[in-house]
Amino acid sequence: MEETYTLTCKFKDTKNKTRSIMINNPTEDLSDDKIKDFMNCVIDDEILIIDDLDPDLKYASILGAELTTKTVEEIDLV
Repeated sequence: MEETYTLTCKFKDTKNKTRSIMINNPTEDLSDDKIKDFMNCVIDDEILIIDDLDPDLKYASILGAELTTKTVEEIDLV
């Protein structure tokens, strides 16, 4: 049995549309402060491009974050 994790960071953009960034299997121990620091960095440093055709479109505010755990169990059918 294997467990996988997905961190979903939710933002509002400058056009008030909801945007999400999904990070599969984050390797570092996550704390609320580290997640918030990452999300603030995305907003403040404008390091991620949302739309190449609309350079003024940016991540504007934090909506929240979710950490999802999924358990995968292989079934041996042979």
